[in-house]
Formats: sequence, C-alpha cells, structure tokens
Amino acid sequence: MLDDQLKLRTSAAQEMLKLMLENTILFDAKQMDYGPKNISSFGTFGVVVRMNDKFERIKSLFNKGRRRRAVNESIRDTFRDISIYAMIAYMLETNKWPEVDKGREDAKPTRP
Repeated sequence: MLDDQLKLRTSAAQEMLKLMLENTILFDAKQMDYGPKNISSFGTFGVVVRMNDKFERIKSLFNKGRRRRAVNESIRDTFRDISIYAMIAYMLETNKWPEVDKGREDAKPTRP
C-alpha cells in the first residue's frame, strides 16, 4: 500500500494519509464542478474568509462548551472543508494554484 511505500511509521500518519487522499478525491470532484477561477478570483484572502466562515460554524456548534447537533452540514464535513481550504491557501502561497483549467487537463500554475 502507499503508506508502506512512504515508510510511514505511525498509525496516526497512516490514517492521516488515507483521510488526505479522501479529501483529495472530494477536492477533485469539486474542481470538476467549479474549476479554479472561483478561488483565483479572490486569492488567499478569499480562502481565509471561507475558512473563517467554517470556523464560525464550528464555534456556534460548540456554543458555551457544549456541542450541538448540526442540521445542514456535519461538523466532520466542516473540518474536511477547512483542511482542503488550508491546502488551497498553501497552493496559492506557493504559486501552485492553476489560473485556468480548460477541460481540467491543461491546468497551469498562476506564476512560474
């Protein structure tokens, strides 16, 4: 398996790899729907705003130290979204976010 090839030594790292791959598959599906422009139009600050929305949601679900049940989106989904947004922000900051993605095959980084 991939975690064996990477020589991951801890079960936590192995589990994280699985979860990150699941998030990558979810991210890929979203990119097929939306493409990169919805992110590149507002850049890193736009991603930070989206992350803040997710953090505010978590805070409201843990109001006064008590966790209440989410109705429209699970807290797990919210955590997944935050982790994906964090990687998008990292890609933007390292100039790896594609500016265009015609047909989703020919994506080019925003800057060389």
